[in-house]
Amino acid sequence: MKQGWFLAGVVLLLVPLLLAGCGVAQDEHDAVIAERDVLQSELDAAQETIAELTAAAEAEAAEETGITRSEELMIGCNTLMKNKHFRIQSDISVDGVLTVVLCSNPGTGFQWSEFAEIADATILEQLDHEYEPPEGDVVGGAGKETWTFKALSKGVTTISMEYSRARDAEAEWTFKLTVIVK
Repeated sequence: MKQGWFLAGVVLLLVPLLLAGCGVAQDEHDAVIAERDVLQSELDAAQETIAELTAAAEAEAAEETGITRSEELMIGCNTLMKNKHFRIQSDISVDGVLTVVLCSNPGTGFQWSEFAEIADATILEQLDHEYEPPEGDVVGGAGKETWTFKALSKGVTTISMEYSRARDAEAEWTFKLTVIVK
């Protein structure tokens, strides 16, 4: 009988604690999240401003050389498994070609966006996208997806892509590239 009363007392003490949550009030939690979002927006704006200023300064110097610069960015499978979100910056000359190569394994159901989301299509255009399977007879092995872009005019834009399964609402991996065209 004493055990029954003891258990009832413990349950009565634990129920309010379980209903109260983690101890942080919802309004405090929401305020912290809102502040984080504001700081992230400010950081993104500052990075874009830095990229624009850098592009302007370097464009002036690059104009004198007349060299068209091309670049290839590659993220292999080991790097992809260690990081879920990539934010990279690259610069290229007008008329230059930018190639992005990312590890991909569609056999798992995951796939990168076929068409990259380009923030300003007057600065950069996607020329091509292709999947290359793994070399040899590797069942379930990862291949790579390659996107080719051409720089059309001076400026700063971003390329965004997601790696996810078609059935998933949110992307498992994200790739965001800020491109400075000089």
